[in-house]
Amino acid sequence: MKGEPMSPKRWAAVLCVGILAAASGVQVATQAQHMRQAFGALSSAQERRDALLAEYSRLLLERGMVSSYRNVGDTASNALAMRFPEEFTAVRRPRQ
Repeated sequence: MKGEPMSPKRWAAVLCVGILAAASGVQVATQAQHMRQAFGALSSAQERRDALLAEYSRLLLERGMVSSYRNVGDTASNALAMRFPEEFTAVRRPRQ
């Protein structure tokens, strides 16, 4: 067997195995590239999510500060130029 030439069937089998191995290697490399791209997209999406969550937290704090009861008077007098009336007039609805 050692000195005998390979039969055409055996050459075809070895060639098919080699082609399949090469195709498999190309497929693995392609999938690895897709995984790297997907991981990059995931990392970008996570960074964007983290930035949005940080902004959301700041907005919640700002909303809480603006809507707090003690700031209502300051906002009414400074921003809206409101003041307490000097005289009070009671308004009553007539009875029917």
